[in-house]
Amino acid sequence: YQCHVLSFQVLLQARNSLCGLRLKRPAATPIQRLRWTLYSRLAHTYWFSRGAIWTLYAHLKGMNDAERYQDTPELAKSYSEHAPVCSLLKCFSRAESYSLRSLAIRVAQHDTWGQGQTLAYAAVVQLAATNFSECIRLASEGIELLDRTGDVWETNMARYQRAAAFYRAGRFREAAADAKHIHRSGVDVGDDQVAGISLDVWMRCAPNQLNPELVASQSIIERTDAQSHAQTQLAFAIVQLRASQLLEAENTLREAIARCKKAGLATVLRTQASSTPRYQVRIFQERISRARRAAFSALRIAKSFPADLPHAFRELALIASLRGQIADAFRYYRRSIQCAEQLNCPMQSWESLNFLSDYATE
Repeated sequence: YQCHVLSFQVLLQARNSLCGLRLKRPAATPIQRLRWTLYSRLAHTYWFSRGAIWTLYAHLKGMNDAERYQDTPELAKSYSEHAPVCSLLKCFSRAESYSLRSLAIRVAQHDTWGQGQTLAYAAVVQLAATNFSECIRLASEGIELLDRTGDVWETNMARYQRAAAFYRAGRFREAAADAKHIHRSGVDVGDDQVAGISLDVWMRCAPNQLNPELVASQSIIERTDAQSHAQTQLAFAIVQLRASQLLEAENTLREAIARCKKAGLATVLRTQASSTPRYQVRIFQERISRARRAAFSALRIAKSFPADLPHAFRELALIASLRGQIADAFRYYRRSIQCAEQLNCPMQSWESLNFLSDYATE
């Protein structure tokens, strides 16, 4: 049933996009505007808990209805939310177009908070499109405006986008500073979601600054949304990996894999295989095969999230080298470095070059 009603909303939106909106639209009533606000909040809830179909239905239902009336703050918010939705479908030009539409309404209505919120969501689009410098610029402008209006939650969400862009761009010190700020803010206001999502960036950028006990304590908190749970578990798995607790790290990632599929599992499995004595042939072959399957799975997912491509190809190179497949290893290293340079990810390029150099001298 949900697929049928979603299809209807998709068709309505296609009509609005192709034919345009009516020139003369009536003013919305307070009840109608409240309905659109509830649809927006429902879409937010579904985004973190129910999945794509439910999120898209609630989002499109509210936006399609709001487009029948004159421009309102609720329509501007729907447009700002439409941008990240489009980025998930890799429709980046449409995403940027709706960000601009949203911002135009916000500016016309002199809505300072709205401008900050729209800029923060536009930063999500640029992060997904691997335009890290633009993401940092938009998120910084959004943070300034949202800070001025006192919206702590939206400010932290904008700051997280900036932290992630700093991390991808190799600016680890700035990424760690943002992540630390987000975590402390979440703890201060009692927001477990915010306190958790910052840990994965913080742990990857500055693991020596982060107390492992803090990460462990955060990892056992039961979170209702998939995103913060998965990111907290990823940070905890890195703690376990650094402590050479390979089986525990694998279990942690497998528990969260349904919510956060990344190359991290391949890293853990590959490390397990490399630490296996070669005389244990059967165990080694089993572990390296599992690592290879996980790496190819991560590569398939990374094609939709290009920033993870250098890591995925690097893991395939390391696995190929463990299997004695020299030509494949060099090929995957080159792909990893090429992707990192294309995406302007200097630290990813450096890591792959470092591994390649070590491998070439062996």
